[in-house]
Amino acid sequence: ERLPTTAVAFSILRGEQHGLIDDEARRRMNLIVPHVRRAALISKTIDQTKVQAATFATAMDALAAGMFLLDIVGRIIHVNAAGAAMVDAGPVKLVNGRLRLVEREPDRLLQEAVAAAAGDPVELRSRAAALPIAASEKQKFILHMLPLDRNRRDKLGADREAALLVFVRPLDSTGAAALADFAKRFGLTKQEARVLGALVDTASVPMAADLLGISTTTARTHVNKIFNKTGAHSQAALVRLLIEGEYPFKNF
Repeated sequence: ERLPTTAVAFSILRGEQHGLIDDEARRRMNLIVPHVRRAALISKTIDQTKVQAATFATAMDALAAGMFLLDIVGRIIHVNAAGAAMVDAGPVKLVNGRLRLVEREPDRLLQEAVAAAAGDPVELRSRAAALPIAASEKQKFILHMLPLDRNRRDKLGADREAALLVFVRPLDSTGAAALADFAKRFGLTKQEARVLGALVDTASVPMAADLLGISTTTARTHVNKIFNKTGAHSQAALVRLLIEGEYPFKNF
């Protein structure tokens, strides 16, 4: 076998006392060669799988976001370095080897997503693919979920038992880049963008108003205008729309 990066050769040495290669020797070699070729292919496949797995692990450990690869019941197959640091010290925890979230409602949605991915990955498309979660009042995170079918597993080089890929990353206090993109996309004014940013940080219109030094009535007026421009009908839907703009799996 000759390829641009590899070559496989099999040689036989015959002693002088056995004479030149004859038809009988060639017949015996014809019986052996297919087994040698098969052994070489198996060895190559194993090596490629090892390299692919090592590359996947190295790439995931380089991410600042926590990455969790889950099987069909939510057990962790692989976790990167950032994800391991989040366990028990952040918004996630381990319960009998399964990934769980500290907050009850996001955890319920995560478990539903695991169940949907175990049945049919398409089912997850109608569920929340991005969740805002918190470890404390000051620590806020965004969780993204991607169901894995065979094609996606092959692209990632992931374990064949993998059913769901979960990313958890910190949400910075201002979300400036995401907020600017969101404001441009929906035509928000500078003041509306400021109100939205304060609303994301505080999760309360009165608290957002206090943070910006404006009245609650004025803040509500801006929020209603944002609702009209984005089509959102609640604060939760508005925040969800904002964070889904940063969904990392749009083209995957």
